[in-house]
Amino acid sequence: MDEYDLLKAIDKHQSMIHDLFPGRFPSVQTIKELFEGGNCLVLRNDHLPYLQTAFFGEQICELEIVGLTRVYFCKIWDHLPELQEDVDEEGNVSLVEPDYLPGDYLKKTSHLILSPLEPGIGNYHILDSRRIILRTFSSTGTTGIEFGISFVGRIHVRDRICLHFSFPNIAVISSGVRSFRATVSGKFKVEVQIPIIKKEEPYLATMHNISTKGMAFLVEKNHQEHLRIGRKFEIEILAPKHKPIKVVCDIRHISKVRDKKIIQYRCGVRFDLTSRSLANDIERLMTKVQRIHLKELSEKSFDAGFDFIRD
Repeated sequence: MDEYDLLKAIDKHQSMIHDLFPGRFPSVQTIKELFEGGNCLVLRNDHLPYLQTAFFGEQICELEIVGLTRVYFCKIWDHLPELQEDVDEEGNVSLVEPDYLPGDYLKKTSHLILSPLEPGIGNYHILDSRRIILRTFSSTGTTGIEFGISFVGRIHVRDRICLHFSFPNIAVISSGVRSFRATVSGKFKVEVQIPIIKKEEPYLATMHNISTKGMAFLVEKNHQEHLRIGRKFEIEILAPKHKPIKVVCDIRHISKVRDKKIIQYRCGVRFDLTSRSLANDIERLMTKVQRIHLKELSEKSFDAGFDFIRD
């Protein structure tokens, strides 16, 4: 945009930026640099590819209520239309799925449907908050996109209680917010064998993502109680057509995540890479995981007609 349009955009969105990101962009010059670098999005169609990437990649997103220090977790869910009645020739009525493609409601850029927040107390904190940030990530996880959204209310979509938010009217892009992470595709299941308690059989958890320094895996509620931040243990990573990798790690964080049907816990660990050979094994697996994930996202984006965000 030219200088006139740039100043006009700054004047229009300056107060909103200050409200959502207090202290991060203290002057007109810092906001100007944000716009000039293409890191501030104010058009809804510009937001869409990032939200579609998070939706089709089934990302665990972060939600932050401005003024509170705690971060909550959620997923972008679909807004499925109601089932339609179909009457056959004999007058029998049945319910059928209407014509609808996954994620189609996002193309209308009218609203967002999110899963209930975890920890659950966040579902009460958002009731009185007008300044909310939804944070998603690029497919590599290195770039964060922070959307300004507003809570509308709780709604039912089919048989599920969901959270209804406004579609974002502003977004800020930040590069290098965390290390590169490869997300494990549903087509390439990687399991992690974890020792839960002595004298018991090891527990098989599902890997969620992996980096050169660590990974995150998902465990069900009845197993999370044995996981403690700081605990150190040896795990074994089991991937299809890949030799098992044994590595010692320590738990860095444990987060509660709501899936479509169950509550799961995401456990993040840091690897203790004792040799170059072990580090190479981790890097080769990470590369394979990312390649399969990007291929799957490419197929989904082609079917849904959108360009997903890689970086």
